[in-house]
Amino acid sequence: MTTTEAANTAPSRLVRSFGRLAHLDPDRPVVTLFSGGLDSSYPLLRLRRMGLREVHAVSVDIGEDESGPYKRLVAEALGARLHLLDRRA
Repeated sequence: MTTTEAANTAPSRLVRSFGRLAHLDPDRPVVTLFSGGLDSSYPLLRLRRMGLREVHAVSVDIGEDESGPYKRLVAEALGARLHLLDRRA
């Protein structure tokens, strides 16, 4: 099964808009992509304000000049656990 097929068969697990955030179970873990910028930090803030207990922020290091410690600081301040994946070539 491809990623697209998996996404189409389980739409209740995917959140594609802020309007669907209200349907999340606060007792289940949530995973989101995280760059450390405003566009990926804002969803973490929304999830924290909603009272979600287990939020995981995933960031992929592809060798660009990014700051892992800064990302960790932002994620933790917003109540998320950062998972920094090293995918440098």
